[in-house]
Amino acid sequence: MRAIISRLEFPLHHLIWFPPIVFGLLFFGRPFFLGFVHDDWSIFVVPHKLPWNEFVEFSFSSYQDRPVSRITLFLTNLAWNGSPQGLVMLASGIVALSAATLYLFLRQLEAATKQRTYAAEVGTTFWIVMPWGMGYSVWNSGSTTLFCMVLFLISAIFLF
Repeated sequence: MRAIISRLEFPLHHLIWFPPIVFGLLFFGRPFFLGFVHDDWSIFVVPHKLPWNEFVEFSFSSYQDRPVSRITLFLTNLAWNGSPQGLVMLASGIVALSAATLYLFLRQLEAATKQRTYAAEVGTTFWIVMPWGMGYSVWNSGSTTLFCMVLFLISAIFLF
């Protein structure tokens, strides 16, 4: 594979820009045409309109079987400005954060093997593009589950 790319006279170090470019192409326009989807109404819009004490009670009484989801949804609601575009931008930011931590983790694995394979760039781009990611990359309510992935990858990075 490396021989094929070198014949094309493509400097491999430019691959580092591939995941951010692909992310930008796929996510830049989303706030302009995506809005609230299915669960967003009950998870974000309704709690956002509640008075503070009811908002806190709602946030921490929901999702009894998923305690971390309660916290991530609560924090996401706090950071959200109330507009559909703001929620889509926030969800896209969470996807970008998860892609960045995935990239850093894969680079850490490359460093452990002492070989530069550019698998981090390819793997991160593949993860951003794959259609099975629609649940966490398009649905605003699904993007909050990526906080678990981010925290796992950060702990893995520090483990190495």
